[in-house]
Formats: sequence, C-alpha cells, structure tokens
Amino acid sequence: MFRFPLFPLFPLLLIVGLVHSAWGSEVPLPPEMVVLRAQPAVFFVKTVSDIELTTPQSISANMPSLEADAPLLRDPPGKKLTTAERYWTLIIGDPAKYLVASPEWVVSNPSNVIIGGGSAFAISREGILLTNAHLFSAHTSGVVTDAYSLIIVPSLVEGVEHLKKTLGAAEFGDDTQERFRTVMCAWYGSKCKFKAQFKSAYLVTSYGVDLRKQLTLLANRGASKALTLAPEILKVPVRVLAIGESIPGKDVAVIKAVFEPEEQDRLIERNKQQPLPALETMLAAIQNDRLVCLPLGNSDDVLPQARVQSLGFPEVAFNPSAMTADAEFKVSSREGQIGQTKRMVGGWDAFEMSAVTRPGDSGGPVLNEQGQVVGLNVGAARNKPDAICLVVPINLAKEMLRTLKIKPNPGELSEHWESGLKLYAAGKYEAALQEITAAEKLQRGDSLPGYEVSYYLKDMRGRCLQKLGKIPGG
Repeated sequence: MFRFPLFPLFPLLLIVGLVHSAWGSEVPLPPEMVVLRAQPAVFFVKTVSDIELTTPQSISANMPSLEADAPLLRDPPGKKLTTAERYWTLIIGDPAKYLVASPEWVVSNPSNVIIGGGSAFAISREGILLTNAHLFSAHTSGVVTDAYSLIIVPSLVEGVEHLKKTLGAAEFGDDTQERFRTVMCAWYGSKCKFKAQFKSAYLVTSYGVDLRKQLTLLANRGASKALTLAPEILKVPVRVLAIGESIPGKDVAVIKAVFEPEEQDRLIERNKQQPLPALETMLAAIQNDRLVCLPLGNSDDVLPQARVQSLGFPEVAFNPSAMTADAEFKVSSREGQIGQTKRMVGGWDAFEMSAVTRPGDSGGPVLNEQGQVVGLNVGAARNKPDAICLVVPINLAKEMLRTLKIKPNPGELSEHWESGLKLYAAGKYEAALQEITAAEKLQRGDSLPGYEVSYYLKDMRGRCLQKLGKIPGG
C-alpha cells in the first residue's frame, strides 16, 4: 500500500490552514469596514396608528401679565419694538406664563397617522428583523411628544391666528420664528392628550422612482408619461411576530418584512384552485435573501470600555432645507464605549453607552469591533441633552427568538456581501465585483423585476469598478 510520509504533510497542512484562516468566513473585516458591512442591513421603520386627540378648544393671552411686563423689555440696538413685538417676544420666552388654554376640550380621531419612526435591522434570510417594542406598543400619555407635533399643528395654527387678532402681528427673523414654533409646540402639546393605537408598519427600503409604476405607465401611456414619475419612498410592509414591553420593560420586538405581498397572495389563491407542488419553494424565492443580515454576538461577553458603533436614523441627521430627500434614509453611525450595566425596574440590565442616540435611533443595532450586534439602541436615561444613552443587550432579543423557534440564518446574500467586502479590503477588486454582483442578483430576485437593490450594494459595485478603471474616479 502506498503511503505518504506524515512529517512532510505538516507544513502543507499548516499552509492550507493559514490560507483558510486568511480568506475564510471567520476572518474579521478591517475595523474601517465594520460599519460599511452593517449599513445595508439597517432600515428606517415607520409605524401607522389611529389617534384619539384631545386639544384645548381655544388659547388666549394673559393680558394682565403681558401689559405689566411689556414695558420692561429693552429695545434691541437701533430698533424700537412695537407693542405687538413686545408681546410676542414675551410669549416666546415663557408661553406658560403669558398664554392660557381653555378648560373646554375638542376631541378628534385622526386615523392612519404616521406618528412613529425608528430603526430596525435584519438578522435572518427570511426577512426577520429586530427593533424596539415601544415603536409598536399602544401609547397613552398626557403629554404630546415631538413625534405627535404634526397632528396638533392645525389646531395650534388656528389658536395662533386668533391671538394675532388680539395682540397684533409681529415680524421676526428665521431663527426667532423657528424658536417660536418649537416653544409653542412644546407648550401646546403639554395641554393636549392623546391615545394612539398601533395599526401597521413598514420599512423604508429606498427613495426613488418606483420601477414597476414606471413600466406600467410606459406600457399604458408611453415614454413621456413614464419619465414624469416623481421619486417617492419605496417601502415594504412588516408583520409584528413578537413584542416585549416598552422601556423600562424588555424593549425588544421581532418583525418580519413581507416582500411582494400581492405576488404571494396571488400564488396562495392560485394554489387553492389548483394545488401547486412547488408553492413553498416559490414563496420562499420571493421572501428569502432580500435583506443583508447582521450576525448576533453575545452581550454577556461585553465588558466596560468596549468600543462599539451605534447605527440608526436620528432625526437631527437630516435637514430638508439643505439635503436631498434620499439623505433622510441613509443610516448614520456613531462610535462610543460601553459603560456600566444599570438594573431596570423591568427586571433586566441595560448597558450604558457613550455614543449619543437621538429620536429615530430607537431599535438600531449596536456593534462590537467584530461587526456583531451586541445590543439595540433604546434611548437616553433621562430626557436631557447630556443624558447617558442606554442599550438593550442582544441576549434579551435572543430569548425572544428562541421562544419563536427562530434560529437566525444570515443567508447567501449576506455571505456574498461580506465576502465582497473582504476581497475589496484585500485589493482583489475583480473577485469582489463578482461577489457584489451575485449579492445584487439575489436581492433583486430573478422573477420579480422592479425590486430596488440597496444603495449600499450599488455604491460598492461602483467602488469596485473605479478601482478596476472601468469608470472614472479610480
């Protein structure tokens, strides 16, 4: 019997092991690419609710206080304030002192109102995502928060117009007008009451022209009409699979993106009329591998001072007067450190985090240096600008997933995406382009033309082409 000598094989096995270690899936991404890896997996989630809104019937001025304090205001350099300007300046400074809400109430019931928004991230190829429970919980409060300001604006505007007839109008600069809007919404909101019942939610997957609508318009009314379609939010509905409790409870929810619901419904109805032997396979082809997914870490291993990246969609990151509409749906990231754990009255331990989170970040992932999710953004310890921010440990979400019998599987799309990034980092641009192309093909879906490929995948394709000299900029 022919035998290889064992000793000469050792160097060969060592070399093979090193090659696998260098290019296998266990090789971590370079630190500068951890956020890049995560970006296409994080989405802006919006919730729709029915509202019961109770507002004051009217607002009026506290004239004795205004008349007493108006003469005490100093005129700015080079200008003499009118009486109306003095009144409004006082109101801007302290609306609670100078305005009075009537004790009579008006109740309205707006429906299908988009009042909530936050972040969610994909973890499994079937379209499973994690986010915060408080985005979907029924809300009851005596104070209208920032998210509800838009629905109180019509009533507030009516009240301000009534005040102008009493006090007179005044002209102010843009900064003062912005401050006026802010303080008036805060004051008026504190006088309102609401009850909001969650109805539905959707992920914002992109912003642009809906290709399906464009093709339909092209077929029915010609090219000139097809080119007139304006960009819009492209969205995917989600189902809530499980929900914890709003903070201080275990603030985690498991949701599922439902791709092409009409197409899935059509197949199911057709199956009722004539059984389709491959129905499950066809439904899986529609649903699976449409989202880049993130790997989950172990929050029990997270120690104080661990470096992390927090991702989400903070409202303060978007300025509609300075940015194009698509900028609102580009995920933001902030670097920070984990502090101590703090016991919550809901019976769990939250992480402190130095990375600042803002409204809109809720439900976004917190990544360790290996790019694994170790927690979810949940908010600040107190409603103050300098408050320490809190994180829900990912192991709480894992408990919920086990209850649902969901074992996260990032899937083939995520494997191609991560492999492409590793090859790009190693300077293997042609091979990286092949991996990114495979990821795009999976995400688009061969039988479902029109689904929008992630901006981040398209951007990486462009980076590869630039490096290969196939488009300018490399």
